[in-house]
Amino acid sequence: MQHPTTTTTTTTVPLANLIHRLDNANTMPPDAFEKLAAHINRTGNYPPIIVRPSPSHADQYEILDGHHRAKALAQLGISSAHCVIWDNVDDDEAVLLLTTLNRLHGTDDITKRAHLVKHLTERFGRKQVESMLPDSTTALDQLLQIHQPAPPPAPAPQLATMPEAVTIFLTVKQKQRLDEQLSQFKGSRSHRIVQLLNLNTPTPS
Repeated sequence: MQHPTTTTTTTTVPLANLIHRLDNANTMPPDAFEKLAAHINRTGNYPPIIVRPSPSHADQYEILDGHHRAKALAQLGISSAHCVIWDNVDDDEAVLLLTTLNRLHGTDDITKRAHLVKHLTERFGRKQVESMLPDSTTALDQLLQIHQPAPPPAPAPQLATMPEAVTIFLTVKQKQRLDEQLSQFKGSRSHRIVQLLNLNTPTPS
């Protein structure tokens, strides 16, 4: 199926002329939305909102991508938005775009993203970076740990200091007697047996 060639126009559109489609399925957590609004407020920069001319309202435009950006601009008291107008988008194509535009994205190279986060943290400080990026505190911790030097390897234990398992078999009465004697000591069962047998005292030479 061939689609008509879409022409695009970049312009500024009053927010009052933008229509938020109720069937938009994309949602954003409140903390991520606040970070988006803070970014726009701080820098004035954001990707243009993608719209199409409304088929039923003159001088009105339906938002295809950028609902949260438009909402953030309104919250900040900004009256207009940078928009890219896509012409020749029919109703079916509009639904398809609503379903796909917010889902079509690449994935980050974790090592490169960790390097960028490290640079931002050194430049602005951890607290400010946490307020600017959408990543959670845990995710930022994990990214920053990627560039942390690995801890030195622990020294190998000496064979003479490694514990050895000892198995003994007792009658019921012998076990009861052992438990009675162990009750006077504190710690784990193995530790109490060591104390009972006085095994930490050096053997006379």
